[in-house]
Amino acid sequence: STLQLGTPVATIDPGSLPEKVRSHQAKIAYLTQQVHADKVLSDRGFSYKTKTLKLQSDLAEERAALAQAQSDLRKTTVRMPFNGVLDTTQVHVGDLVTLGAPVAKVLDLSALKVICAIPETLFAQSRSVVGAEVVIRSSTGATERYPAKVQRISQGANPATHAFEVEVTLSNAQAKLPSGYSVQVVLSLPPTQAYGVPYQALNMNEHQQLGVKIVTKAQTVPTVQIVQFVPAMLVDEAGRFTGTIGGCSLERQGLDQ
Repeated sequence: STLQLGTPVATIDPGSLPEKVRSHQAKIAYLTQQVHADKVLSDRGFSYKTKTLKLQSDLAEERAALAQAQSDLRKTTVRMPFNGVLDTTQVHVGDLVTLGAPVAKVLDLSALKVICAIPETLFAQSRSVVGAEVVIRSSTGATERYPAKVQRISQGANPATHAFEVEVTLSNAQAKLPSGYSVQVVLSLPPTQAYGVPYQALNMNEHQQLGVKIVTKAQTVPTVQIVQFVPAMLVDEAGRFTGTIGGCSLERQGLDQ
C-alpha cells in the first residue's frame, strides 16, 4: 500500500536523548525564572550587569543544546521522504545501525520510467514520433494500454546491439503498476497513406527489410524478386500497415510472418 510523506518506517533506539531533552528543558525553565528575577532587581538597581549577561548567555546555550537534542531525537525515527511504497526493510529489532546505513527501500511509483530500444534500421523514422503508449499483456492474454511521453531518444547507438535507447515516462498515480514490470512500448508516427496487405504477401530481402513480392508480366523465371519494400515500422503483428513502431525493441515484431 502507498504510505504518505512523513509516515514512520523504522525507529532507532534513542538511548539517553529523551533524558537530555528533558534536562535541557528543565534548565531553560530555571534560567528563564532567573533572568526574569534578575530583571526585576536590575530595574530597582540591585543587580550587576555582569550577572545579567551571564544568565542570558547560559539561557542561550541551553536553548541551542535543546534544539540539537530535539533534532537528534527526531532523527531516530526514519520517515517516508515522499508518498510511495515501502518495498523492503533492511534492519530488524536488535540490529546495530551505523550512521548513513540504509534501513529501508522505498519506491516512488507515481511516475515510471521505461527504457527500451529501437534497431538502427528504424532510427531515421523515430525522428517523426508524435506520441507513445505502454502496453502490458497479462498471463491471460488481456492487454492494458497506458499513455506515455517520450523523454529521450539516444543519438548514439549501442555498439554491441546497434540499437538506440529510448526513454519514456508514464503516470502511475495510483501505484497500480509495479517497478520492473516487463512491458511493450509503442511509438506513434503521423498518419500515412498505405494499402492493406495480408501478411502472407510479406517477405524479407537479404538486408532483413520487409517487403512485398511484385511479379511483372515480363518475369518468366519461377523465382520472384522483391522489388518494392516498406519500412518495418509500418507493419503490425498481423502484417497490416500501421503508423507505429511495434515494440520499440529488438524483437522486430511482424518480421517473422
